[in-house]
Amino acid sequence: MREPGGSSGAVGQPGGGAAAGAPSPIVLEAWNAGKWVNPDFDKMVEGARAEHDFKKRKKFYEEAVRLIVEDAPVAVLLHLNEKKVFHKYVKGFQMIPAGLIDMHRVWLDKA
Repeated sequence: MREPGGSSGAVGQPGGGAAAGAPSPIVLEAWNAGKWVNPDFDKMVEGARAEHDFKKRKKFYEEAVRLIVEDAPVAVLLHLNEKKVFHKYVKGFQMIPAGLIDMHRVWLDKA
């Protein structure tokens, strides 16, 4: 396991939350409660974000996951399935981890 204090899991830029007091789903630093650091992981995620080819990007993420598993910075003890139900005319809604709701891209298409 790496020493705490660096930027792993913090490859996004520091910033505010999606809702008051809630971490943003885009700023990964907010989700790194254990302050895990692994520069190789950061390089893999940054490489994936810059890569447009799906297969190449997938390789970056596979290596990033391997590094997480190798270091085992966290143990997930419970994961709940979550379902959202809404009308067909609700467009642009996306699920966000931790049950957060971002309505910035949601619109109604009743046409």
